Order: sequence, then C-alpha cells, then structure tokens
Amino acid sequence: HFELKPELVVKLQMDYPEKFVKERLSGYEFKTKSTLLRALLHRTYKQSKRPNNKTFCDPLDYVGDYVLKFIISQYLLEHCAVKTKEQLAQRRALVECQEAYALLAVRNGFHEAVFIDDRRDWEHLNEYIRNVKDVQTLKELGAVEKRRCFIQNFFQSVAGAVYVDSGYDLRAVERVYLPMLKPFLDEVVDMNLSD
Repeated sequence: HFELKPELVVKLQMDYPEKFVKERLSGYEFKTKSTLLRALLHRTYKQSKRPNNKTFCDPLDYVGDYVLKFIISQYLLEHCAVKTKEQLAQRRALVECQEAYALLAVRNGFHEAVFIDDRRDWEHLNEYIRNVKDVQTLKELGAVEKRRCFIQNFFQSVAGAVYVDSGYDLRAVERVYLPMLKPFLDEVVDMNLSD
C-alpha cells in the first residue's frame, strides 16, 4: 500500500534517515520504515533505475494534507477567541498554504532528508532556501517574493506517513507536527486580520 518494496529500497540505495527522525520528528518510531522512505521519495529520484515504477511520495502527501488541516483547525478552534467561520478559515489558510508548509519544511530540515538527485531540482530547492533563510514569521513570509517550491509536498507526505504508520492516529501526527506548526498557529491566533 504505502510502503516501498524492500527490493526497491535496495535498488535505489535508500538509507533510513535516523538523525532526521530523532531530531525533527520528535523521535517517532516508524513501525514500517519504508513508509517514511516513500514519503521522502521525489518522483524523479533515480528514474533510470525504475523506468516503470512511478512510486513516490504520493498519495502520502494527499493524506498528510487532510491530517494537517484537521490538526490546524482543531488548534484554532481551541485557541482563537474569535470563532466565526470566515475568521477561522482566514487564519487556517495562512498556516496551511504551500508557502508556509515549504518554510516549515526548510526550518525543520526536511530538505536534508529527501531523496532527490536531479541537479535542477536541487538548484531550485537551494534557491528557495536562500530566499527564505531569514524569514521567521508568516508576516515576514508574506513580504518575500512568492516562489513555488516542491518541498512542501514532503512536509505533507511525512505527516501522512506518520498517520498511516501509527494506525491512523491523529494524536501521533499532532505530537510530531504541533511543535513545528505552533509558532505560526500562535501568530495567527493573535493576528488582527486587518494587518
């Protein structure tokens, strides 16, 4: 289903990112390590060694997107004084946008764990990292020139991997992701939407 076949892991020479898991994913213990490997696999990685294999981080990023929406929504419901649908939706949209996920992915070292080997993809990623290196807040992120970056897909796919691997336990994802999301969540909770 969501894990990589052992022979593909060997063929692609994929090493499990122990340091990333320990330092960035709150030490979450993956029962099926290949689920995380799939979540970190870019669609073009070693394509010549797998011409008919289109396995990569999809559909884990699809699953992760919905899990993160739920976690963000729940946090806002619990912490926002204002609870109109429109104001909650505006706040949630600020945190769950691609730009915010990409920045959170970079700030939390996802780019160091992904399996990418295309030179142009690396150049694109490194350019994005240089562009956001000094950004600390969503407000500052809004002032940065918008540049699309694929790294947010991995932020979502790893959330999906934790969710699937944990037996569909939202709390497991929350334990891993809330520390990463919390600075932005707290920023939007306190935000005057006319800012």
